[in-house]
Amino acid sequence: MFAPRNGAELRRVLSPAGRLLVVTPMPDHLGELIGPLGLLTVDPRKQERLTEKLSPYFALAARREHRVMLSLTRGAVSALAAMGPSSWHADPPALAARIGQLREPISVTLAVMLSVYQPSAGPGGTARP
Repeated sequence: MFAPRNGAELRRVLSPAGRLLVVTPMPDHLGELIGPLGLLTVDPRKQERLTEKLSPYFALAARREHRVMLSLTRGAVSALAAMGPSSWHADPPALAARIGQLREPISVTLAVMLSVYQPSAGPGGTARP
């Protein structure tokens, strides 16, 4: 999951034996594109906010960084920008013009944290339909 999270609802629909995989961007995720394209930066408190939101319903079972360098075309960069939160704040023609100025191939860091949560037995974790 790479989106806003509703801990209560996720806990409600997840099997007691199930696991929740949450993917969150690291501070340098897509870092090479932030300045040139005017993309949003990652909130430095992102992991802390995630824990606060999920902790009444889930316990952290495992966490690991995943980091790789990508070699992208302008089309791939455009798709990346369109699917992220920056797409809500960007002027599409201006963003397309900035992407058009990038030299291919475009080296970009993919850096995410993979967090696996299990349902907790706490007050929020016991709420089942």
